[in-house]
Amino acid sequence: APSTRPSSAEADGEELEPWSEISLVAQVMLRQDYVSRFKRAITPLLAGGPHSSEFEEEILRLADLLRGATLDLVENLAAYQDRHMLPFLFEGRNYLLWLPAELDFAANVPRLADILGVECLERNPLLLPRALPGPRPVASEREFLPTH
Repeated sequence: APSTRPSSAEADGEELEPWSEISLVAQVMLRQDYVSRFKRAITPLLAGGPHSSEFEEEILRLADLLRGATLDLVENLAAYQDRHMLPFLFEGRNYLLWLPAELDFAANVPRLADILGVECLERNPLLLPRALPGPRPVASEREFLPTH
């Protein structure tokens, strides 16, 4: 299976750190690709009816890829924020604030929670047995910016 850990990228023949902006954009795009593939894979569940064990194994495989990419990305986003004292913005929004609810669409897919073995799919970006606590009111992103 391909690695979900894009530990480095190259630009002009130079290796980049995994928390560089270029590397983070590549990691976000990889994760977004896994999210799209996951959405396509679970679409047949909306129609109901029985599904093969191979179908369920593919969903579990994609969930594992998505989980691994998410863990790697969050680790590198935290390193970026530690170094720059600023949130990483992707498409104009703080990606870490957006991430917890990104897979909430899956909560409306019949039988998916059972296949994944999870209690809840809302606020569950890692597709773990238990979701994140919340939702809490999210403060303005400005409150997370340093005041020098």
